[in-house]
Amino acid sequence: MARVHFFEAIERDNNFPKEYIKLEKMCAEEYGSIYYHTHISINSWIEKNFRQWRRRSNYTSFTELRVQLGFSAKNYAIIASNIDLNQYLLFCEMLLNVIAGLREYKVDSLEKVIKALDETIKATIEKAGLEIREIDGDILIVEKNAVATEVAEKHAELAEIVIEYNHYLLKGDLKRKKELLKQLADALEPKRKVLSGLNKSQTDDFFYLVNNMNVRHNNCDPKDTFKYNKKFADLSQAEKESWYDLIYEQGLSLFVLLDQQERNKKIDAFKVG
Repeated sequence: MARVHFFEAIERDNNFPKEYIKLEKMCAEEYGSIYYHTHISINSWIEKNFRQWRRRSNYTSFTELRVQLGFSAKNYAIIASNIDLNQYLLFCEMLLNVIAGLREYKVDSLEKVIKALDETIKATIEKAGLEIREIDGDILIVEKNAVATEVAEKHAELAEIVIEYNHYLLKGDLKRKKELLKQLADALEPKRKVLSGLNKSQTDDFFYLVNNMNVRHNNCDPKDTFKYNKKFADLSQAEKESWYDLIYEQGLSLFVLLDQQERNKKIDAFKVG
């Protein structure tokens, strides 16, 4: 029998109800000290400083926000039975954003608990093929995509579009995906001539797709005989979403193409100089 080493032995699939309970206990039952014999939990620290959080909107307490999102701290053991991946990720995004937004009011003795909480969340979502990304101070949990990360880092004006498309809640939301793809196409349009010079077929394919798959035009209305595309209109929602995801990847690849051109110019300049 083949020997299993320690790190293989401790690997296990995510159990989101259990992971949720684990985080709730860390927030409620692990303490830091603020004064002699006075202890504070992550929950009580957030509650104490909640009104200083710039993104609190019209919520006046952390308890109110929790109840609105379905995470009452008093009933977390009952709530856990209905926790799925999406609910777990929503809970994690809530904690990560509120904690990050209140860092300036931190209690030093809570740092170890907060660090452990962050590490636990990160390990769990990585097993689900996800990662934590920050855009304009907001923390999102998105699907891992190395190309998307590269494009977002090199093209700040596209970061929100690129990362939002990968957000876990966007799965199945064709309307929003269509809007983001249109923005991506509009950003690429001024570069179309340059892109065609770099890779004409790749460029033509992208613009064919956005012009014929109900992204830039209404290709699903049979009354519009000029733009109607029956082949696309007859696809199922799942098939349409699959094509949208392909268009997204194709768009990212064009930005990578542009970036490679800039790298080539830099290399060529170095060779000459």
